[in-house]
Amino acid sequence: MAKWKPWLKMWVEWVHDPKMLSLSLAEQCVWWRILALAQECNAGGALTKGNGTPLTLEEIAMCIHLRISKDISILESMVKKMEALGSLNWNSKILTITHFAERQAKTSSETSEAIRERVRRHREQKAETENPLQETLPSSPQTPLLLKL
Repeated sequence: MAKWKPWLKMWVEWVHDPKMLSLSLAEQCVWWRILALAQECNAGGALTKGNGTPLTLEEIAMCIHLRISKDISILESMVKKMEALGSLNWNSKILTITHFAERQAKTSSETSEAIRERVRRHREQKAETENPLQETLPSSPQTPLLLKL
């Protein structure tokens, strides 16, 4: 069975969003890495370690593979801009993406119950198509008897 991999929703409006257009291409790249990191942290948009403690800006840079000072300055610039625009905020020393949880929330079709139901229906359908001929009793001598293959 394939290993489950977390994924991130990317909204089409992003292409035309004034906030995104105010960022340089390098800052946009860092923004998307921050979003991916937030999804990996699984804390509703808060950039935290597994135990819930805040990631520092230096740790965030390391997590998103920024090593040279120029790239780290791009991170700092992006954070300042997005904070001023209301898309990032510091909440008890935790850098948090505003509205992240709402934008990444599962739809009703993504719940575990809905997935289980889809899998159940798929398996039933597969079982029906694998054994299309069912054993039947003849109603008259002219009716052939179909046997399971």
